[in-house]
Amino acid sequence: MQEHLARREVGVTLFDREHERAAIERCLQERGRRVVLITGVPGIGKSSLLRETVDARPEFVLAATGSPAGAAVPFGTVRALFAPLARSRAVGEMPFDGPGAVLHSIATDTTTPSDLGAIVYGLQWALASLADDRGVVRALADAQWLDDASGDVLGAALAQAADERIIGIVAIRDSADHNRATAEAQLRSLADAIVTPRPLSRGAVAALLGPMASEAGRVHELTGGVPFSVTEIATAIAAGERLAPSPRLLESITARLARLGHDATAVAKAVAVLGPEASVRRAAALAEAPILTLDPVLRSLVAEGILLDGDRDGVLALAHPLIGEAIIAGIGPVALQNERDHAARVLLDE
Repeated sequence: MQEHLARREVGVTLFDREHERAAIERCLQERGRRVVLITGVPGIGKSSLLRETVDARPEFVLAATGSPAGAAVPFGTVRALFAPLARSRAVGEMPFDGPGAVLHSIATDTTTPSDLGAIVYGLQWALASLADDRGVVRALADAQWLDDASGDVLGAALAQAADERIIGIVAIRDSADHNRATAEAQLRSLADAIVTPRPLSRGAVAALLGPMASEAGRVHELTGGVPFSVTEIATAIAAGERLAPSPRLLESITARLARLGHDATAVAKAVAVLGPEASVRRAAALAEAPILTLDPVLRSLVAEGILLDGDRDGVLALAHPLIGEAIIAGIGPVALQNERDHAARVLLDE
């Protein structure tokens, strides 16, 4: 976990978010412990909505952002949440007095205690101490990378909070992975509100493009209204470039497929090459993946925002055309021709 949430301008990813803001505000108006879970596919604007919400809060903020590498570090999230505070306050100072002292040792990496009960008690003590004055916000972005040890103790401490003004704001992408889904289920059980940002409307895309609003229809069609993709395309248009996947978009899609593994990458490529002919059976044949094992692969691709959720009359479809362009661009001309020849053989065999 990184040790802070990057403070960035709200920017274009928060166009068309009145509904989501209102849902969060209604939840946080209530007294006592409150938990807001912001979910959705990559690029939909979860972290931006979280940052905007946190920036507007009067409470004391503990914040951390997840990363794939951090998921393997025991108590990494706990360390990230309390490290900035531990650098300015010694053991014995609030909130590291009494039972909270254990958090100082974790935050400064001097030791990793094995007594989970003591850590949970220390967390309860520290959060209650920080909440006494003006309340405390615990903000986690990219919480799909929450390490298991931190997930256990943070979940237990939050579940046992009651009257204190302790707010949890968590942004987490949808997951098809069983271990990650278990962590998400625990968060959902604690949530007082679950907010799922929607794709941007065509009108929002037009407002975002400003003087280039005449391109709104095409941009909306290319991106499916996914804010990250829209902003990348808007930047390209402003620079006088053509409507094509940017390097950042290519890197994002490549990294997401790499995390899902070989089968998911092969199936995504197959769907991109087959286009409207991409049935489950044909995609499995082109990807040379056993069709009986394809269901979890397809679920993972939907969760990562690569495929649309649910087939259309048996046809698989990419989430939006830019995904397909990015995948095709990453294949290379020779390999792409081989894939197309293979696809033609698959269709001919049918």
